[in-house]
Amino acid sequence: MPRAATRIRLILALGLVGVAGGCSPGTGSVSGTVAVNGTPVPSGVITFHSEVGNHDVFNAPIRDGRYSVDGVPVGAAVVTVRNTGSGPPVTEQAKKPSAAPAGDGKVGDSGTKPKPAAPASGAVPARYGDPATSGLSTSIRAGAQVYPLDLAP
Repeated sequence: MPRAATRIRLILALGLVGVAGGCSPGTGSVSGTVAVNGTPVPSGVITFHSEVGNHDVFNAPIRDGRYSVDGVPVGAAVVTVRNTGSGPPVTEQAKKPSAAPAGDGKVGDSGTKPKPAAPASGAVPARYGDPATSGLSTSIRAGAQVYPLDLAP
């Protein structure tokens, strides 16, 4: 009988190890600030695209430059950021000055077009809204962590 009891204990112990080995490594809570060139993003969304498990996506609203999200799986994540509510994101085309056409010689014609309006303060450039071009990534740890971003215009 002692041999049978030993075998049962061994089987139970191995079973518990197998169950524990299959458990997920946990989740993290991420909070922080989002700014563009030092100016807080007034309204937007930050997204953590998990690169582990089911590759789930976790969104958090940005309000007055601050955000918080819970339940992000531990491991690598690509991060994207986009504006909401205050117009379209700034495109690379909109940020570059265009060449002005030559004047046609009429009186009062300076040969230049009016300058386009400057991007809104805190406007997030469009490249940050695409996982393929954002260039943003982080490693999520179990528990609470802070991930501040100051994006280049």
